[in-house]
Amino acid sequence: MAEAVRETATATTRAIDRLGERNGDRNGGRNGERGGDGNDNEGNGNHDNPMTLATFLKVNSPKFKGTLVATEADNWFRGIEKSLRAQHVPERQYVKFATYMLEGEAEHWWHGVQRLLRQVVEEIDWDTFKEEFYKKYFPRIVRDAKEMELMQLTQGNMSVAEYTRKFEDLCRFSKICQGNPDDFEEWKCLKYKGGLCEELMHSLVALQIQNFAELVNRSQLVEDCTKKVAAAKMSRQELPPKNFNRYIAPQGRDFKMNRTLSYGNQQVSNLSARDNIDRQGRDTGK
Repeated sequence: MAEAVRETATATTRAIDRLGERNGDRNGGRNGERGGDGNDNEGNGNHDNPMTLATFLKVNSPKFKGTLVATEADNWFRGIEKSLRAQHVPERQYVKFATYMLEGEAEHWWHGVQRLLRQVVEEIDWDTFKEEFYKKYFPRIVRDAKEMELMQLTQGNMSVAEYTRKFEDLCRFSKICQGNPDDFEEWKCLKYKGGLCEELMHSLVALQIQNFAELVNRSQLVEDCTKKVAAAKMSRQELPPKNFNRYIAPQGRDFKMNRTLSYGNQQVSNLSARDNIDRQGRDTGK
């Protein structure tokens, strides 16, 4: 009896061990499928693993050949930085990938700058590249000129849409319009309203709008209404008066228009001149 109990206990223990081994294999398989080689970048949000240049080039990031137009250089830098971030490129590879997109004059410039920087630092980081790039293609004197242009900007003959586009373009270079938008939103609205044409400014100044997007929308609405009122007024002026036909001269053979004719230093009407000619003819016939 005791022997039978021991055999039963031994068999039960073996069954439990086998069941545990199966569960362990199953869980291990799941972990392997989930983690693969243990580096699940997408699952844990880890983007520190290097990216190949070939992978980066698949999205056709913008190239840069150099330019004398500062805004074009700024547009390229913003575009390449956006592309690097969108693809989750590790920041330590930013300089390598961005400088690969340089061509022509820009590439020659970077080779020279890189040699100089290597004498000071072993690895060139993104902030250093940005500083050198803007020093070359968007120097401080140009940025100051853009700042002054913003301060002096007025709508003039531009539409609200054109004025807004110009205003926004200059704001991105302004030292005031940097950082948190909440810090300069009120200033931006005041400057924008101050540059509007007088008619629009008078219509909007009393509204005390401190949200820039709302201010632009209101400006466009006021501009549209002003144009419609002006068009309606002009169309009324072009319509003939109700009794216009009374003032139209009769057309026919007997109609004689009383025009003033010049004879030397004297001016007489054409009717009076004709009467004198007829009278002289009758006297001669006598």
